[in-house]
Amino acid sequence: MKNIKTIVYVCIFAFSLMACNDKWDEHYQAKVTGTKSELNLYEYIKSKSELSIFADMIRIAGYEKVLTSSQTYTVWAPVNESLKDFDLTDTIAVSNIVKNHITRFLYSTSDLSSVSVNMLSDKIIVFERRNATFVLGNSPLTSGEVLAKNGIVHTVAT
Repeated sequence: MKNIKTIVYVCIFAFSLMACNDKWDEHYQAKVTGTKSELNLYEYIKSKSELSIFADMIRIAGYEKVLTSSQTYTVWAPVNESLKDFDLTDTIAVSNIVKNHITRFLYSTSDLSSVSVNMLSDKIIVFERRNATFVLGNSPLTSGEVLAKNGIVHTVAT
């Protein structure tokens, strides 16, 4: 009985050492090729004048709480030029646009070839490198990615 307890303690100790290594931590951290921000996702988007319409859409759809939470998300934020003719009074369409541009987890351009992304709308959209350009579906990224406190922001032209 004493041998079994010893084996259990040794196993627990060994597993705790493995969980504290850098390889384990690297698995859950994004390798971001862009800049870093101390703001959360919603604050960052709201602070960028070229993303002001999408920031309003996030607020209208009620997703500002989601993007200020401690959970990690990736946001592909459309620039104002892409949304300038959109009717912000159509709250259902606004909500759909917002959910089509946000996903859980971190999706960086670092080492990206192609990945299928499950958006909050439950649509699956391909995020991929096409030659020297990164594209979400058919929307090219318009600037480098930004690592915010709780996720990554990409800007896109839709």
